[in-house]
Amino acid sequence: MRRFYLTILFLGIMFALAALSGNAIGSGILHPARLPLTPERMVWVSNMLQHTGATKEDFTVRASDGVILRGWKVRPPAPNGNWVLLFHGIADNRTGNSGHGEFLSQPSLCNPPRLSRASKPFLRKTRSPTYAK
Repeated sequence: MRRFYLTILFLGIMFALAALSGNAIGSGILHPARLPLTPERMVWVSNMLQHTGATKEDFTVRASDGVILRGWKVRPPAPNGNWVLLFHGIADNRTGNSGHGEFLSQPSLCNPPRLSRASKPFLRKTRSPTYAK
């Protein structure tokens, strides 16, 4: 009978420790601290724009639930008409994707070389399979 009470006591202590530790670290995992839009990070973005020759334009959008979303339109020096939408992580801000923006603003990605006639047969569209109903 004593063993039963010790087991119940042990399980109760373990449950209490699990609840306390979950409460202590759970809020940090579910609601991480946001990175502020600091002047240092803005200088980093400014240096990236200067290095690539891209330009930045601020824009604001109001979502259907009323939340105001702010972002940038970054245009490379020689745009090709294509665009990419980058989303940052839950605790990051728009400066966190500047490395991706720098990579995507490279002239070789903005204006890829034209394909020669010899390589075009490999890019033929294939017909989608037809399924019997």
